[in-house]
Amino acid sequence: MKPISCLLLALLLSGCVGHYDPYAIRLPYKQPKLKDVTGVYHFETQTVNDKLKRGIFKDASITLNADSSFTATNVPDFAGDAEFKYNGVVSATGKWHMQKLTGVTNSIDSKPVWGITLTNLPAGLHTMAFGMHKAPYQLLVFYGDQYKDKIMLFDSK
Repeated sequence: MKPISCLLLALLLSGCVGHYDPYAIRLPYKQPKLKDVTGVYHFETQTVNDKLKRGIFKDASITLNADSSFTATNVPDFAGDAEFKYNGVVSATGKWHMQKLTGVTNSIDSKPVWGITLTNLPAGLHTMAFGMHKAPYQLLVFYGDQYKDKIMLFDSK
């Protein structure tokens, strides 16, 4: 292979690698069943602010009920555009519904993925993607560019 071809190939591959998201491959593009997504999701981790210790959110949870109601308890709230400020925790009740999410794709073939929208929460918590391709599911909140690895994860295990 000629040197110029190798250089072009290397540039092309480095551009693709720069957009890898380790969470995106988990995102389902087939609609989950309602019975598989209802239940309690407990805080697992966040990569938005490394200065915050994981243990301070041990009581954070989101409960999705089959009647489309939810309860969020002590959920971390982050806001911003490029830098995300921690605003404390929020607790609320409201309604949720499942839908295809625009602007969020899985990393395999860029198909829209499934998630939920919730009412009565701060803007950064209105939309959450489902994680995993089958039950038990996770809830993921993406902050900023999906491929920058700034997420908050809730697990239903």
